[in-house]
Amino acid sequence: MSIHHTWGWIIWINLLCCYRLINNTLLIHNRLLLLQNLQWLTISINLLLLHYLCGRILLLDLWLLLLNLWLLLLYSRVLLLNLWLLHRWLTLINR
Repeated sequence: MSIHHTWGWIIWINLLCCYRLINNTLLIHNRLLLLQNLQWLTISINLLLLHYLCGRILLLDLWLLLLNLWLLLLYSRVLLLNLWLLHRWLTLINR
């Protein structure tokens, strides 16, 4: 297996991660997606480390890592907003 073939596979894995993350943002109401996003975050970090150890970091790796971190922040905000709304709803019922 040549080095170009290996890089081709790594790029395809990166693109698959991006597709999954963008696809998951469309279903943000599902709490399990937060766990899935954490899994994809670890995959992108592993790919970044793999490329670093090979002596080459692709711009796609950095973009994927930033996208993962942004989505994680987005999921966290949505979860906090849902908890706050639930709290407000419960306080209104108890009045």
